Amino acid sequence: MGDNTLGREMDPFAGNDFYDLVDGIDWNEVWGYRMARWFSTVNDEEGDPFRHRGVKQGVSPVNIRRMVNERIKTRIAETGIQPGEGVLVIGGSPVFAETLAKMGFMVTAVDPSHTMSAVMRDSPPDAGSHPIRVIDKRWGEVTLDELQEKYDIVVASHALWMTDIGSAIEKMNAVAGSVYLFWYLTPPVWAQVMGEIWKKVHGRTFRFAPTAECLFQVLMQKGIFANISIEEVGSDHFYANIGEALEAFRICTQFSEVCQDNVVRNYLRTRLTLANSGFTLRGRSYDAKIWWKSCDRT
Repeated sequence: MGDNTLGREMDPFAGNDFYDLVDGIDWNEVWGYRMARWFSTVNDEEGDPFRHRGVKQGVSPVNIRRMVNERIKTRIAETGIQPGEGVLVIGGSPVFAETLAKMGFMVTAVDPSHTMSAVMRDSPPDAGSHPIRVIDKRWGEVTLDELQEKYDIVVASHALWMTDIGSAIEKMNAVAGSVYLFWYLTPPVWAQVMGEIWKKVHGRTFRFAPTAECLFQVLMQKGIFANISIEEVGSDHFYANIGEALEAFRICTQFSEVCQDNVVRNYLRTRLTLANSGFTLRGRSYDAKIWWKSCDRT
């Protein structure tokens, strides 16, 4: 009889180099490699590459902005924190910090974009809201002394554009009661569009940033056993007309020739859908919400 008889069972994976390899993966290094590849793809330096480009620019109509505000309020309500408590917001849209301030939270925002910082500083406070304290730096450049205090929660909503995510998380843990990260489980709709356009315009593969499964592995290797939930999302990017969408993606995909213009214009016609007297991108993707208390680690 063979070696797998009862009483002499053998590990079917014993000696399998694949499993030894998996155990030895440094997921922070994997994250850094994939993020660096992303920056190389879009010819950008570390930081959210669309802070100064077309995809996230412009003013959404009132009903789109209201939808975003409601999503933010729902996410914050799920954390259980109360008005008057301290929230540290890392990057993301100024709408996030503004909404929290108007809800009565004490908000500190870290954002390297002077344009975005100015928007938050100049935002007129509502009755009962607190002014937003803004630190004009990338998260990796901020010192603990500059942060000055411990916050009830740290929130980063689609703002983890950094190559050393491990160090970023350690700094969050140092100043947070709880940490809430919202990141892409699958490429978002705008990235799906970028991927299709990139191939048509540049003739090479578009490489997106590392996604949430890699982030979760980094946390596990750091002894952080986080919670995770998955949300299906659409696109909240709004364009008044096709020309506005074309200009946004012209900037992002770095094309300039007339023939490329026609390729992108024709492609966008297949991905734009009428909404709110304008257009949004057609498509769906998945986001991950990952959260933990800073003490919940081995």
